[in-house]
Amino acid sequence: MQKLDRLGWAAGETYSAFGLRVGVRVNREDFPQELRQRLPQAWKKSSSKRHVDYLYSLLLQEDNGNPRVRKFHLAYSDAAIAGRSLDYAQILELLASDMHRFAAEFSRTKIFVHAGVVAWKNRAILVPGKSFSGKSTLVAELVRAGAGYCSDEYAVLDAKGRVHPYPLRLSLRDSGKPQKSVDISDLGGRAATKPMPVGGVIFASYQHGECWNPRQLTAGETVLKLFEHTVQARTRPREALNALQKVAAQSVALESVRGEASGTAAAILQKFSL
Repeated sequence: MQKLDRLGWAAGETYSAFGLRVGVRVNREDFPQELRQRLPQAWKKSSSKRHVDYLYSLLLQEDNGNPRVRKFHLAYSDAAIAGRSLDYAQILELLASDMHRFAAEFSRTKIFVHAGVVAWKNRAILVPGKSFSGKSTLVAELVRAGAGYCSDEYAVLDAKGRVHPYPLRLSLRDSGKPQKSVDISDLGGRAATKPMPVGGVIFASYQHGECWNPRQLTAGETVLKLFEHTVQARTRPREALNALQKVAAQSVALESVRGEASGTAAAILQKFSL
């Protein structure tokens, strides 16, 4: 860390969220304002000079005009490399992603569950799932079908079991194509702005050719399956279980493999319109 400190940092900003304070320093006097655009409203810029819980460093390379000689932009998470890229926008995405990971792991005020979240009829629908499970694709189709957008990556729960919007850009994968980051407005969608109780929890992994034929889970099954996707399951188990029990008590949880996301999304919204 001492070697990193000596590189010569020209500007920095501090952000606070979920009881945490995070600092970001850069080697340029013009701090990248595009980074703020990649952080949900929960992250507030702070003018306080108090100690930060975590420090990020962004080493940006100057364009020397020679396309044959290009250096990597580097993002550091404390003293460790968080990412590197020749692309300016991508290095900001990598740094923001690590900031979200840090918040999810160490939040002092909220419980983070790996899940996509949409708003429907003034209640939230959670779609828990790991990477490559089809979670983001289903969330995108739910938004296209008229649901409000809350999050692509995390369900952020308070002690009452309510979900707080955390609208990250959607990360979508097309077969045979690289992952792309999509703004919710590109799907004709709108972002939810207020916390809301959970109305539904959908466990739906994709399998080609299958049909959505769900069974309803008991409250106990719902808690156990959500706990598997809870980021702080080991570090804050009591608080996590309390929030998940509140979610299970106020929602209907359904489980089934699914086929194409568009048909499944329509069926889900119809189910929770009754």
